[in-house]
Amino acid sequence: MAKTEQIFRLVRIIKELEKFKESGGLTYEELKSRLKNIHENEYDAGRLQNESFRFSEKTFQRDRRLLESLFEVEIVFENKKWHLEENDFANKYAFFDNLLLMDAYRRSKELSNILLFERQQYSSLRFLEDIIEAIQESVVVSFNYTKFWEGTPHLRKVIPYAIKEYKRRWYLIGEDYEDGKQLKSFGLDRISNLEILYLPVKRREVDFESLFRNTFGISITTEEKPQEIILSFNHEQGQYIKTLPLHPSQEILEDNEQEVRIRLRLIPTYDFVMEICSRSQYVKVQAPSSLAKQVKELLKKGYEQYC
Repeated sequence: MAKTEQIFRLVRIIKELEKFKESGGLTYEELKSRLKNIHENEYDAGRLQNESFRFSEKTFQRDRRLLESLFEVEIVFENKKWHLEENDFANKYAFFDNLLLMDAYRRSKELSNILLFERQQYSSLRFLEDIIEAIQESVVVSFNYTKFWEGTPHLRKVIPYAIKEYKRRWYLIGEDYEDGKQLKSFGLDRISNLEILYLPVKRREVDFESLFRNTFGISITTEEKPQEIILSFNHEQGQYIKTLPLHPSQEILEDNEQEVRIRLRLIPTYDFVMEICSRSQYVKVQAPSSLAKQVKELLKKGYEQYC
C-alpha cells in the first residue's frame, strides 16, 4: 500500500508532466528538479516533517509502475523526455484533484482564511466497499431505503449493477431482486443497514454509456426517445452554459449580445426539467412546446406561492 508521501508525490508527478504536455514532457533530471523545489517549498512552509528529499531513478520507475497499476496512467519515454500517454481514463485528473483537496483539507486549520470549504453534509460512502464487492461477486444486497417524500424506511433487496455520481451525491444503480424489470437509482445517503446476502444472480448486460447518453442527471428511462430541445439564455447566463455545457450533445446555434441559443438532444427527464426551472428568468424553452408548457406550469405554481 502506498504511503501518504508517495501518493502525493504521484499526484505531483502527474501535475508536472501535464504542465509540459505541449512541449513533449520532461527529462528525468528536469522532473526531479521540479519535485525537489516543490518539496523544499512544502518543508519551508512547515507542511512536511522530513527535510530530506529522496527521488532516484529507481524511485521514479517504481512510481511509474504504481501509477499504471492503480490508475491506468502510463508515463512513456520518447525523444529523450518522459510524457503522459493519452488514454480513456477520463476521471483520472478529477481523482488527483480530489487527493490534493484532501491534503488541503487536512491543513485547513492553518489555511482557514485561504481555503473556504462549504459546510455541508456529503453523500455517505460508508457502504461503497460492500456494494463494489457485491457487484464483483454478482450477489444480492439488502438495505433499508428511505425516500425523501415518505420519511419511512422500507426493506429492499436489490441486484447491484453500478455506482454513479451526480452533483456530489452517489447513487446505486440496480434492480429489485424479486421484480427486476427495470433499473432504478438509490441514493447512498438514504440507505441504511446494508448487508450482502450472497445470493448468486445473473445480471443482464447493460451498456451504461448508452443508458445515460440521452438523459440528464440520475433519471433512468428506457421507454422514451430523445428529443431535440432548443433553449435560449440571456447573454450573461449563456457564458456559463458555454463553459459548462448542460449535456454532451449541446450545440451553439446563436451567440450574440442578446442571447446564447443552444440545441440539445436528450430525454427531458424530471432532473432536466428541475435544472431548467432553477434558472427561471434566465432561460426560455423554445422547443419542444410540451417541455415549454411543463416548465411554465411549474414556474407558475412557484410564483403563486408568493401571491
